[in-house]
Amino acid sequence: MTMRVRWLTVLSMFLLGLSLSACELNEQCDPDVDENCTVVDAGGDTTVDQTPQYQSFYYVLVEDNDQNASGNTPGADVDAVALIHGGSSTYLGEVYEAAFGSVQPDGDNRNFNNVLGAPEGTCDRNDSSTYNTFVSLGGEGGYFIGSFGSLQEILTGDTIQVFTCTGPLSESWDASVGVGDSISDANWVLVINDGVGTTTGTVPQLPQIPIN
Repeated sequence: MTMRVRWLTVLSMFLLGLSLSACELNEQCDPDVDENCTVVDAGGDTTVDQTPQYQSFYYVLVEDNDQNASGNTPGADVDAVALIHGGSSTYLGEVYEAAFGSVQPDGDNRNFNNVLGAPEGTCDRNDSSTYNTFVSLGGEGGYFIGSFGSLQEILTGDTIQVFTCTGPLSESWDASVGVGDSISDANWVLVINDGVGTTTGTVPQLPQIPIN
């Protein structure tokens, strides 16, 4: 082998090494070779294709569980919902989707916008002038989905507080948080199960849901 050929061979190997090193410096890990890797790799190679992006939790779902709903204000009567983060409370700013349960409520307590903002704290079912302070969900199957403030993110460890009028124990409800504003979304995470009256719950460890 001539001196020139030998140097060309060495130079080629050196450049190849630089290329591999640059590639490796850009790799955090690879699921093909590291079972603890959490980044996405679309191929069977040893290169990382992209860092994953995950959806944020912005929405709260309150669902009525009352199977014995009746009267003018049937089912769970919800006044407000708060997101508590770092000691500060933010209330619902928008309702996206809602439906009544098996029994239709009467009067102003049919308005789902009654859950927006801070709680009024008035739940006199015998005084029609107070009906505009809460919404009756109408029994099992009734629900609404809302977000806090101007779409504030919900984080693991935050507190969800649902303000409802105290009624029969049958007027229970569930509260969940999610990444979508539809009840058909598959990623709702339960925070409060069978709440009665005003109840708080701590947001559990939230799953990482990749952005499609």
